Amino acid sequence: MRRRVIRSKGRRVQSVEDDLMRPELTASLDGRELPVIGDGALMAALGQARTHTMRDIVASIQAEQDLVIRAPAASVTYVEGGPGTGKTAVALHRAAYLLYQDRRRYAGGILIVSPTPLLVAYTEGVLPSLGEEGQVAIRAIGSLVDGAEATLYDAPPVARAKGSSRMLKVLRKAARGALEPNDSPQRLRVVAFGRRLELEAGELADIRRTALGGTAPVNLLRPRARKLLLDALWQHSGAGKRHTDPELAAELRASFDEDITGEDDFTAFLDAWWPELTPAAVLDAMADERRLGRWARRILNPGEVRRVARALRRVGRSVHDIALLDELQAILGAPARPRRKRDLDPLDQLTGLEELMPVREETQRERAERLAQERVEYAHVIVDEAQDLTPMQWRMVGRRGRHATWTVVGDPAQSSWSDPDEAAQARDEALGSRPRRRFELTVNYRNPAEIADLASKVLALAMPGSVSPKAVRSTGVEPRFAVAGGPLGETVRAEAARLLEHVDGTVGVVVAMQRREEARRWLDGLGDRVVALGSLEAKGLEYDATIVVSPRRSPTSPRPACGSCTSP
Repeated sequence: MRRRVIRSKGRRVQSVEDDLMRPELTASLDGRELPVIGDGALMAALGQARTHTMRDIVASIQAEQDLVIRAPAASVTYVEGGPGTGKTAVALHRAAYLLYQDRRRYAGGILIVSPTPLLVAYTEGVLPSLGEEGQVAIRAIGSLVDGAEATLYDAPPVARAKGSSRMLKVLRKAARGALEPNDSPQRLRVVAFGRRLELEAGELADIRRTALGGTAPVNLLRPRARKLLLDALWQHSGAGKRHTDPELAAELRASFDEDITGEDDFTAFLDAWWPELTPAAVLDAMADERRLGRWARRILNPGEVRRVARALRRVGRSVHDIALLDELQAILGAPARPRRKRDLDPLDQLTGLEELMPVREETQRERAERLAQERVEYAHVIVDEAQDLTPMQWRMVGRRGRHATWTVVGDPAQSSWSDPDEAAQARDEALGSRPRRRFELTVNYRNPAEIADLASKVLALAMPGSVSPKAVRSTGVEPRFAVAGGPLGETVRAEAARLLEHVDGTVGVVVAMQRREEARRWLDGLGDRVVALGSLEAKGLEYDATIVVSPRRSPTSPRPACGSCTSP
């Protein structure tokens, strides 16, 4: 049995490849054995030169991957697989398959969460080639909150503090503490019924504490705080004792409230004393180390407070800040807005013609586009490189799939998060009580054996007892190790230039996250086939050749080293 894959462009056949599905059987025609054409669709696809975007990968899907793609979606499908096992390919095909199987069920949309914008850019062209576009959203973890985009990466100590579930307690305290800015008014003075009424700082503090009782979103408590202020002023006025008749007393109180709330002084005080908070405003308030220290007492240690506050003072948001903004949005809530009247021509309003003018109904396509833009929850959520999500990021992703089915794809051995148990607990909370179905991808289709063997040695040291996926191909090219004999940048540039001559596709230069800009300067002028990226950004990407620049120094190797891996 064989699968014959014919690649064509227009009317021209570009290649023909045979995959033997049952290698032990031979096919014959008129007593002669039929020849096998090509190296097989999988090997042909793996041997093609890489570009900066993922190719159509239908022909290279293999049996164990196909089982995952077609798995029932009525639960949580959890997929583990080592490097090169095609986890991202499986995630993309699963999205297309689910829509093909039950488009009505997944009309609520499918969300694919990727670790970095680079992986999003690498994969976003694949779904249209699979025939699915519009119903599937591919988002980087730093792009899940509308109006905010991550442009920075935190240093590991800061990332550990921001990503920890401990931050939930800090954010809840900060959301309430930020209601009292440094210049918050300490006294309220108004005039009602010809009398001057005042509330002092102590009374205001008691009213604030009373209003903040419970767990309701902070912004939704402003009407409650306003009423408590009016109650206290009414008590000071003594007007409630003037009438024993309940109806007259109610009318007097309504008149009192109307007089007070109509005063500009009261409105200005309320805006300053109980401002409408935004997640960005609270995060900016946390950049004040002294205030953050109060809110994070007994939650973060002084060193963590100092580092987090300093990081929040930078211009721009980090990947971990996006999860904090999303959490703050849930804590603060959005205040109810009055509905805006439909914009009309002034002449129509004067003549009453607005009552006669029909309102154009939006088309089905316009409605679909509007709902897609407003969508905050999805029918199915696929998480790629799930092992890297922090507890706070799991909470953010979980809000987008509260009623969804899930596919979670990852490799525990590649986790960049320091506390896998804490992340697993947050993941389980996000996934809820849905039943789990587990799969394991065991074959490394993408990386040649030479690189896979080196990776397995590193894995044996980092996670003893772990089993590496089996590589299916070999190139005969062993990874090289080179010690910089001079400036590190010159050595890396020379290695990159050498590899560009040996491969037809792309060359990736992987450095520590804080050295990305420096590495780009090293490679300036070598062309767009070579790219410098940080270690976290390299997740899921493929290159024909890779240079890994070690940031470590040791007594036996006083200079930084770089290693070259070529995989044509």
